[in-house]
Amino acid sequence: MTDEELRSYSPKDEREECDYREEREYREWCKSDGLDPLDEFSREMYNEMQAETGQEFWDGLDEDDRDGWNDNIIKSFD
Repeated sequence: MTDEELRSYSPKDEREECDYREEREYREWCKSDGLDPLDEFSREMYNEMQAETGQEFWDGLDEDDRDGWNDNIIKSFD
């Protein structure tokens, strides 16, 4: 899907809305890293990054680990 097709796309239900939002986030990530969103390698890199730092990572942590990570992140800003 080209950028123009994505901009003109209108999701019809909640699942399509979620897919649309995820695709826009992926395209923004590609843009910020200077990658081609239509390149399969870019998609693989994004999926790996998401598994290491995205929602999948956070969902896989138990509450104690999540609290520890949050505490470390907050400390890094001090």
